[in-house]
Amino acid sequence: MVYKFSLADIDKIKYLNTQLSLLEQKIYDESLYLAQQAFTYKQKNLYDYELELSLTFYTESYNEELISWEEGIPKRELLKKKPNWYINNGKNHNVSSSCWKNDLLNAQHHCWLLHRLYDDFQLSWNDILRICDILFDIKVSYQYKVKLGNRRKNVHGSGN
Repeated sequence: MVYKFSLADIDKIKYLNTQLSLLEQKIYDESLYLAQQAFTYKQKNLYDYELELSLTFYTESYNEELISWEEGIPKRELLKKKPNWYINNGKNHNVSSSCWKNDLLNAQHHCWLLHRLYDDFQLSWNDILRICDILFDIKVSYQYKVKLGNRRKNVHGSGN
């Protein structure tokens, strides 16, 4: 992967990472709130619930969709005091040194979302630097279970 990083590119990547880190915080906060609400509701009425995150990255003014994906949110992790979820975990997910020899890039702290774009989905840096808009959804699915009652009773009478 040959990409010549200018100082302006390095600054743009740093800025994008800052914005993606803020987005991760928002996703985390919203997910935690929804998980707490669903857990409280589950205690009364639900069998279970699921949370799903959907992200779509666009170029300027929703002109072009660059990438979109969905993934489950680990609800049990969110409800722990110290959740082990990659989003908003404060860890450095920068693995750029394995692909690009650029001291300024390799020294940066990368959030999980930026890591996903260049490492997991292998989006080009040209495309990553074109990102202008991000749309995200968090979907909650409530799962209900209905007990039908005693199946041993003969519904049609004594059977004689």
